[in-house]
Amino acid sequence: MSKKLVVSRNAPCPCGSGKKYKSCCALKEDRRRHWLNSFFRWIGGAAVVFLIIYIISQISSRGTSVGYQRNLNKGSQRNSYYTDADIDDVDFSELSAEQKERVLNKANNLQCTCGCRMTLAECVAIDSTCPLRGSNIERISDLLKEESR
Repeated sequence: MSKKLVVSRNAPCPCGSGKKYKSCCALKEDRRRHWLNSFFRWIGGAAVVFLIIYIISQISSRGTSVGYQRNLNKGSQRNSYYTDADIDDVDFSELSAEQKERVLNKANNLQCTCGCRMTLAECVAIDSTCPLRGSNIERISDLLKEESR
């Protein structure tokens, strides 16, 4: 193991320059130490900024509607099938069981056009904040009218 040479600041510099240690190699070590401290402070600051940006992006993505977030988590898997009991705003009472099933199948397969990737039935059943919810209710009502003819 090599031991670090301890030199008094006022002693002659061990490099042989003839200067005092504090005016020669001590300055070089101080500059190197200062550069490393600055570098690590910069890296730490950048990491904090990136962490804050990441946290804000996660919070803002959770601020979307519950239905949209649930749909993103499901990906392409459609596990939920919404029935007439879930879609309170549309009256299915005039249809037979087969007609009701056909309308619900269409409503559970047609997409909402606002870009949320939900189906019409899903949007009407769970997303009261959708700007196209009223038109989606009308689309389901039109499906009902077509089926009752």
